Amino acid sequence: MEFSRENYIKQIMDGLEEIALADGKITPDEKQFMTKIYNNINSYLLLIENALQDNVVDATERVAIFDSRLTIIKDSVNIMREDLKITSDELTLFNTLHDLIPELDKFTKIS
Repeated sequence: MEFSRENYIKQIMDGLEEIALADGKITPDEKQFMTKIYNNINSYLLLIENALQDNVVDATERVAIFDSRLTIIKDSVNIMREDLKITSDELTLFNTLHDLIPELDKFTKIS
């Protein structure tokens, strides 16, 4: 399957939105979480797209990709902690995101 950043982001965000809507509404905290994650995943996948252009992922590109993965995790934790309480919905979104991150690498053939 050909790598498509737009399609992959849509799949991830649709999955997160489904979880956020499980209780019938998307809270402002969930919306903020999903917007930040969308931006971070888009940046992450752009790095991968650029790295794959020459079919070789060099050490500098690997470090940038790894750092971008960490940013996704750090930002999501920071958003959850902003109001000093972590709701079960936020935790479910985070756990789902945490499970999806390794899938990003499998899909793009970066490890």
